[in-house]
Amino acid sequence: MKKLLTLLLALCLLCGCALAEPGPLQWTEDMLTEIYGYSYEEAQAFQYEDDGEGTVTCWPETQPGWKYTLRYDQNGWTDMITPFQTGVGYYPGEGTVRAALNGIRQAGWLNRWSPESKAALQAHCQEQGIRPQMSLLSVLSDENSTPAQAVCAFFESCYGPNALWPAALTEWRDSVLAEYGLALPEAQAPSAGIRRVDIPGSDAYAVTFYREAPQELKQAFSHPMLDGWELLCGCLKAYDTLPDTRGLAAFEKPGKRLLVLLCHRSGEWEVMPLGENALYAQGELTITCDTGVRFYLNYTLNDHETAQFAVVPSTYLMNGDRTFTPSLYCRIEEYIRVDSAARQVTRILPDGWRIYVGQLGDTPEQWTADAQYPAYLGAVDINDFPTTLEEAQSVRLLPLALESGSLAMAGDVHLRSQTSSRSKDLGMIKAGALLPVLDTLPGEPWAWIHTQLGPLSGYVASVYTQGDPSTSPPLPVAKTKKEVPLKKGTGLLDGTVQTLPAGTRMHVVLEDGSWYYVAIPQGELRWFMDMNSTFGYVKKADVAVVGMACQLGWIN
Repeated sequence: MKKLLTLLLALCLLCGCALAEPGPLQWTEDMLTEIYGYSYEEAQAFQYEDDGEGTVTCWPETQPGWKYTLRYDQNGWTDMITPFQTGVGYYPGEGTVRAALNGIRQAGWLNRWSPESKAALQAHCQEQGIRPQMSLLSVLSDENSTPAQAVCAFFESCYGPNALWPAALTEWRDSVLAEYGLALPEAQAPSAGIRRVDIPGSDAYAVTFYREAPQELKQAFSHPMLDGWELLCGCLKAYDTLPDTRGLAAFEKPGKRLLVLLCHRSGEWEVMPLGENALYAQGELTITCDTGVRFYLNYTLNDHETAQFAVVPSTYLMNGDRTFTPSLYCRIEEYIRVDSAARQVTRILPDGWRIYVGQLGDTPEQWTADAQYPAYLGAVDINDFPTTLEEAQSVRLLPLALESGSLAMAGDVHLRSQTSSRSKDLGMIKAGALLPVLDTLPGEPWAWIHTQLGPLSGYVASVYTQGDPSTSPPLPVAKTKKEVPLKKGTGLLDGTVQTLPAGTRMHVVLEDGSWYYVAIPQGELRWFMDMNSTFGYVKKADVAVVGMACQLGWIN
């Protein structure tokens, strides 16, 4: 009897050791249930293949295209790849998505579509840790929306634009639609009207409008510079407590379009142009936003091509002392173009000019290019924005001297009298200023650039110059409010370079106390400062400063 008990104990210990050391198939099954949200029964129905060389592949028996891949080594599993991965920043996790869908199924909201069901579905998403994006919030706040639209918007909230989805993700969405007997909704043409959507968890709301102006913007849209322009569309995002309430609106005339920036200052809405070259003149256009900082310019170019610019409008910059400075421009963050006839998608990220090209549903090829295009709306003509790899490799719209290294583009950087951060501060050079590189001197921990702008010379730390000048913000511009002297220095006895008439335009190069060091171009004020400018100092109080040259004509 004692021997039998000993034998049974040994067998239990052996079984315990086996359970304590699961193999690759067990690791894979555990990942499916604990990370990806499948039930135990569903995981048991998967097909598994272990190549014996560090890779396990598995898929649902009914969906052979949904292949998961687990990699392992002698120390255990290292990672697992899902067939639904898109890489969007707000991805909540596949287990969360599947748990939310299970909750929706059990509650039956899609089967009894009503205002109560919509509110419950939104609350359920937030409880599950899914951050509803604007497309889903719009569907759930629209009395005429359909369950099919809700399913599509739910997946977009979790996985981003469907143009970037792998084929398996489209199949998953379509399987959910089929489960409820729903068909994929057809794209709808925009209709005139105004839509307001509250953003949960914040004091913010968004308003989208098409061919009709919201009441709060009617005064701003009566600006005399908008005479003769017809409102096309727009979107604003407002906060009750923050100063960065902002938006975009598009206007049109025959053959022309104008994009304006909406900003809320001193209790009123104002408009500032981003230019007549900031929008495609062709194609249907709508403007939307997400729940973060991005706005979207959505084009339907023809019956099979769409394009979208994701942009971030800026109305204020926070200073080091927690005060805010007006900053009026709009940065291009992402571009997506889809040709449904050729089934091709192109995605371009101007930050680093990463370019992805592929077929819809497939993993795209990634390329990089040294595109010389300022990634800000209105800087140059949007028709010159590179939309293919070949165009990105060939476009050259930045000063050639930046490529050769004889010019550097500044970030916000102090100009010093010597190659030391403890030497005399000659002022703060504005981001976007072009700096002649006279010499590069060693320093700790970084090198110093010797530069000279007109009579003003000094040194800047090279670490604060732009690595990618195409993503540098625009150099501020200004115009004189009255006739003022352009001074050689900031001292009382410093002489005058010349007298500037009222309305003289200039780039603001450097800030020094109550003075600006400015560059007066020889010709027209353009995006980049004229290196042959006349330089000198003007009192801050004597000039009006904005972000772009096209905005100067809109201010008194």
